[in-house]
Amino acid sequence: MPTLHLIDADSTQACPAVLVVIAQALKACPENQLLLLGGEPLAKHARAAGIDNACRLAVPYGRALLGLVALRRWLKCNPGCDHVRCWSIGALTAATLVMRRAPKSLTLVHTPSDRQLLQLCRLTNQHNPRRESVQIAARSQSMRDRLIARGLGAESVTVMPEVARSGAQELAGAGVDHAMIQRDRRQELRRSWGVNDERRPVIALLSDHPDLTDALGGATIACLAGETLTNPDASPAGVTLLTHPGHRRRRHAQEYLVNQDHHHHIVQDDRLGCPWLVLPGCDAALAIGPDAGGLSLAWASACGLPIILQANGCALEDLSDTQNVLLSPSPQHKDAAHLLHGLLVESALA
Repeated sequence: MPTLHLIDADSTQACPAVLVVIAQALKACPENQLLLLGGEPLAKHARAAGIDNACRLAVPYGRALLGLVALRRWLKCNPGCDHVRCWSIGALTAATLVMRRAPKSLTLVHTPSDRQLLQLCRLTNQHNPRRESVQIAARSQSMRDRLIARGLGAESVTVMPEVARSGAQELAGAGVDHAMIQRDRRQELRRSWGVNDERRPVIALLSDHPDLTDALGGATIACLAGETLTNPDASPAGVTLLTHPGHRRRRHAQEYLVNQDHHHHIVQDDRLGCPWLVLPGCDAALAIGPDAGGLSLAWASACGLPIILQANGCALEDLSDTQNVLLSPSPQHKDAAHLLHGLLVESALA
């Protein structure tokens, strides 16, 4: 049964880490298609995830609802879709308006906002006689439980089929292709960040989509963790925090580190959106926020990096190997910094 995968650029799921999962679904069923609703940046993310044959519709602001006319025209030219698998709530809304007869499903990798959840509840409202029958696949069992607790019907929410087939903990194996990890580029990566001392730790601030984490919070944790670090010769040991240019409050983070200690640096690299490209050059990973790390955690684990998670035990479900994961007991930055400090001291003594 041919399936049309649909995603719009306005979603936080329109990122390389999620597109890798879509790529794996396309490889499993070559007759399926992927339609991108957005501009060249979304197409670039798809190519980075290994998808070269995706169709693309340029819609205003990457919002699916603003491309209904173009979507109808595309469907007339490309008939034969038996099922629509949507990877964003905007894509599901557009599909509901344009493809009323086709069965639809929605895959949620990131927790939707309250506004998005309200929109989703309206689309699947059990008391609406005209509602569509939509099967929702959540990234993890804990996400499924949260969606049900917030009003979605238990019979319509399952766990992602990739997860069910993997047999491992949630997305531990479903979202990672080890062949994509460039393990031999460590020195090249570190030189590109201006890190020429192998003793200097590089901490990657992880998030699938840059909008899902806060660079200032990461800078605060990195600075607190590196306060008393020293090299074997008793000189101050600096910490380099690797961030994405799209992370929230990145300018504030830069100013904070400059004002606190000139030994600490913050580096921006848009390749962090493709964690398999940059994590081999890092020494540890830091994940903060409600959707801390996302699928990027599985990539960090595959690279053998120790991971600091700030008060988000649900993220542990994304990992098959939790031996190198340290979970902060609270959302306070000082607690995560304490864990990171102990990790850095231990690695320096090793």
